[in-house]
Amino acid sequence: MVTESDSDFYLITSKDVHAKHKALCYKLPHQSGERKRGCEVHVLLPDVLNIPEVPKDHIETLRKLPVMPLPVLMFLKLQTWSDRRVCVQSYMKSKQHDDDVKDIRELLFTIRGRGGDLSTKALLEWLPLTAVYAALGRMTEFASAFPDTETNWRVVGVM
Repeated sequence: MVTESDSDFYLITSKDVHAKHKALCYKLPHQSGERKRGCEVHVLLPDVLNIPEVPKDHIETLRKLPVMPLPVLMFLKLQTWSDRRVCVQSYMKSKQHDDDVKDIRELLFTIRGRGGDLSTKALLEWLPLTAVYAALGRMTEFASAFPDTETNWRVVGVM
């Protein structure tokens, strides 16, 4: 298991009290004096949770492991944020605001910093039309909910 071969990975108990599984997490770098943080690692397959098929030439690697391209990761994070906004379970709603919004902001900052292009034209070159349009709607919804992010969305080609 990855937690045995790399100490940056660890398991946590699910926030859902009825869940019988643990979540895989990865330690994020932090500055001295900063709170330690981690992010959940999801092993996902296309067609599950509306994950689009990613062409092989767009798959990136990190420590020799395949990782999701940032635009698709943004799509999935926005989908989760949007779904959790209407969720009735309180642990999901609080997580939505506390974690999802922060993650989306950081991901948007990272995409902008790397010169990423989230414009419809760029994304349609390698992603399905339905995935791109669903994500663009959520990006606009997020920008409306958090107007301070509009400049970053504009810089990466969304608005």
